[in-house]
Amino acid sequence: MSARLRELVREPALLIDLVETLVVLVVAFGVGLSGDQQTYIVVAVVAVLGALKGLTTRPFAVTLLVDAARAVLVLAASFGVGLTADQIALIATALGTVVTLVARGQITPAVEPAPVR
Repeated sequence: MSARLRELVREPALLIDLVETLVVLVVAFGVGLSGDQQTYIVVAVVAVLGALKGLTTRPFAVTLLVDAARAVLVLAASFGVGLTADQIALIATALGTVVTLVARGQITPAVEPAPVR
């Protein structure tokens, strides 16, 4: 396993954000869904993976509150902001990735990862 992949596995927040980004991109561009369906799937992905990120990192409140706020903002944006579902999905994903990269120094894995050999 490469050193970069090992580092990613040791960082649950980054790994979860990578999965979120891939799922949102597939929903936004790869599947023929209506705008409302895309929005609801993005909200669900952000909320579920945000809860997972909260459970796998410490402090719990930081990641959980940020991702809960993102899910609420995505849902609110779908009601009359004038953005397409694709734009909402991409903004939500970009916001989550930026927040994770900024907060990376303040959050740690909940369980100490095994040492790298």
